[in-house]
Order: sequence, then C-alpha cells, then structure tokens
Amino acid sequence: MTETERKALALLREVEDERGTTGSPGINRVSNNHEALCRAIEQHEAFRQEVSDAVQKYFSMDWNTHEMAGDLRRFIITKPDPLVEALCEMDPDNCPNGADADNLRAAIEKRGGKIVWGEDE
Repeated sequence: MTETERKALALLREVEDERGTTGSPGINRVSNNHEALCRAIEQHEAFRQEVSDAVQKYFSMDWNTHEMAGDLRRFIITKPDPLVEALCEMDPDNCPNGADADNLRAAIEKRGGKIVWGEDE
C-alpha cells in the first residue's frame, strides 16, 4: 500500500467513524471513488510541496532582490471583485478588468460617493 493509499484509507475510516458505518477493508484504486480520493490527496501533496519549495526559497533568498514576490504571488487566490462581476453582468460581451473597476471606484470617491456591499461594509 502506498503512502497515498494509507492516507486515503485513514480519511475513509474517519468518515465512516463519524457516520457510524464500517466496512472498508482497504483502498481499491479500481473503484472510481477510491481513485478520485487518491488523486485528490496526490494533488494536495504536490501543492504542499510547491508551497514548501517557494517558502524555503523565500527564507534563503538574497534580500537585495525582489524575485520572490512573483514566486509567492502565484499562491494567492484572488477574491472576485463584486463591482467587476456587476459590470460584467450588465454587459457580458464587454467585461471590464480590475483596473476598470478601480478607476470607477476612484471616480465615484472623487465625487464624494462610495460603494457599499452588504450590511456590514
């Protein structure tokens, strides 16, 4: 049994314990569900290694260069901009980019206005 299959089996048994079920003798990668679970674990492990490598490089970098910012930037998951989404919804064939939304915000603020999303903001 590979390390991936051990992790998959441990996860499978954890879910079975939580749900009060049993019966999984092991991981059988012929099963679509088991194969998908193993692939998800493999992808997660590969991503963890990629992040680890980037962070290790960050801590060993020459602080006189700024090359690392680009290496770490790829791990940032950008949040969708609700203004861009709203503008795209108005004109799906001509969706603006983040800079267009920032320019619109600046123009609104210049006139004393502001955009408020939801009740908490």
